[in-house]
Amino acid sequence: MSKIKGPTASNHSEPIRSKQNLQRIAEKALTFIDSQQIVGLGAGRSVNAVIDAMVSQNIQPNTLVVAADSTKDYCEKAGLGVVLPFEVGNIDCYIDGVDEIDPDFVCLKGHSGAAMTGERLCAEMATSFVVVAESHKVVERLTKPVCIEVIEWAVSKVSRSLTPLCSSINRRSGVLSSDGNPIIDCSGMSCADAFGLDDRIAKMTGVVGHGLFAHCRPTHLITLIDEITVRERSK
Repeated sequence: MSKIKGPTASNHSEPIRSKQNLQRIAEKALTFIDSQQIVGLGAGRSVNAVIDAMVSQNIQPNTLVVAADSTKDYCEKAGLGVVLPFEVGNIDCYIDGVDEIDPDFVCLKGHSGAAMTGERLCAEMATSFVVVAESHKVVERLTKPVCIEVIEWAVSKVSRSLTPLCSSINRRSGVLSSDGNPIIDCSGMSCADAFGLDDRIAKMTGVVGHGLFAHCRPTHLITLIDEITVRERSK
């Protein structure tokens, strides 16, 4: 009788390595900020790693701006004071994660949450935008669905307008943005003309925000393959 194999050592160690890698990337991101700056934070696992690193290194920027309620809660539990984007006029350095980022630094966001509108707001307010990303998120071509926040009354209309641009459209079940709006995920969109697509989606009546960051691309990417790598966006 063949035996059922249990998890291998590599199965157990993979989450540990991933957490350690993310910690190293997050620590590198702190070299972009200082105590005199207005610093912005996005949302998600990568940003939480940055917050943990800030606490462990006792780093408190002059002002800490958060793009999402979840980040606000995480910071406050860690003892960090925060403000919301409407309370500042600009952000010196904004740090966030991504779902995917391509060689031109165009990125997709919004898959693990529904905070991309607040994240886009902070990115547009920032002088520098630093992305922390695990190596599997650095891709040659964007392929994940484009996430779009839409007001309730516009879901059907926006979905019809998007139909020619994608292979399928799904309203995300049980998920609303921090402002209570539904999220629709558009699969099979071509991001070859990312800037044109960014504009086209944003101009649709009823769209609040979306997760294709072309016009507000990051200025810097920090990742880890064999070692920590910092790349700066070409102009």
